[in-house]
Amino acid sequence: NGTTTTRYHRMSVGAVGNQPYFTYGKVIERRKNPNNTLANFGETVHEFYNSGVDGVVVSAGAPFASSYYANVDKGQPKKQIVKDAADVSLVTTDYTYGSDISNFYGWMVEDDPGKAIYFVRSEQVGQRFVVSHVKGVPDMMGGISPPLPCNCWLNGGLARIKFNYTYTFPEYLKSSSTISTESLDGNSVIRTESSTYDSGIGYLLQESTTSTSDGKDLVTRYQYPQDFGGDQVMDDLVAANRLNLPIVSEIWLKEGTNEELLSTQKSLYNDFGNNLISPKSIQTSRRNDPLVTRVVIDDYDDHGNPIQMRQANGTPISYIWGYDGLFPVARIENASYSQATDASIGLDMNKINNPADEDELRTEIDKIRQALPGVMVTTYTYKPHLKVGSITDPRGYTGYFHYDSENRFEFTTGEDLKVITRNEYNYRVNN
Repeated sequence: NGTTTTRYHRMSVGAVGNQPYFTYGKVIERRKNPNNTLANFGETVHEFYNSGVDGVVVSAGAPFASSYYANVDKGQPKKQIVKDAADVSLVTTDYTYGSDISNFYGWMVEDDPGKAIYFVRSEQVGQRFVVSHVKGVPDMMGGISPPLPCNCWLNGGLARIKFNYTYTFPEYLKSSSTISTESLDGNSVIRTESSTYDSGIGYLLQESTTSTSDGKDLVTRYQYPQDFGGDQVMDDLVAANRLNLPIVSEIWLKEGTNEELLSTQKSLYNDFGNNLISPKSIQTSRRNDPLVTRVVIDDYDDHGNPIQMRQANGTPISYIWGYDGLFPVARIENASYSQATDASIGLDMNKINNPADEDELRTEIDKIRQALPGVMVTTYTYKPHLKVGSITDPRGYTGYFHYDSENRFEFTTGEDLKVITRNEYNYRVNN
């Protein structure tokens, strides 16, 4: 069997500033046979963006200003080439990134009384500086105490400003693209994936496109809480700074200038109380058909986990969460949450949240199966390293999961401890 040996070649440049001093420009991953070091199974070449300045850079001259540079592509993949044993390129993937760059200046301000020092942000508008405190309140700061609104001109009114200032150059990801070229029997298959980000809503993903050689594009477009101003729940999400939740996603087929809507998915949110705003239902539609509710979430627990939902046909599905709300330990079909946790069943939630071992948890949650024979109950236990330890299906049959020393899934056994399935990890090599 072949194996993979990864060697990192430090073909790098120093990163000026306070970022990691070395970034790799190229990493070559060669596939070798451990029993024959001369055997070559090909290699994968990884190239990374590592040029330019980023981090904090201090000026060499008075007033020794510091500049901070952000860099969205530094350390990101630039190119990947998969080669066979004959050094022929099989797959080449190129990565590119686009960005917006803005800038602002900051001063250290001495604010009497108390000689307290505050960092403020300012933007130059003509000869005037518009200053914002760290609290984000815009204000004009002049050479008077206490601070009062005033016009701060370059030629005066700056008595309290210490000229130990910082230039900041934020950079925001505006677009990205991945072009993959695969060579098959002398023919090339090109696949392009691109994304654009909306500067108007904090540079969130606006549109992603997958293109193939046949000239057809599959485009996914997203809308977020900020796009639904006036809806109270959406406004509450914005106020809570939960801005990156896709509310609506649409998939379009694009060919030339023609576009056809393929599907739509919409998540409806609800305020469940106790500062919990979570999905209430999920709706989908095909093409231009009306949206249809597919799933309704009726309730959540104190950890924000869904504990009861209903399918489109109205069948309830309930979940019981254990390990202090980290993992579901029971899925109950055709029973409400109140039925599954009825006091008559006698569930000990302390054992469910803090089981001594998997056997104790299996015994405890099996009470649901015994008390509700007419419903379908699937139960789960977990190992200390947060992997699934066992699954008991609605028939009561238990399968056990085993892992290797690296916590990778290795094999499953049944109740008779005979191996049912096994995974073997071998690296694929190109001959």
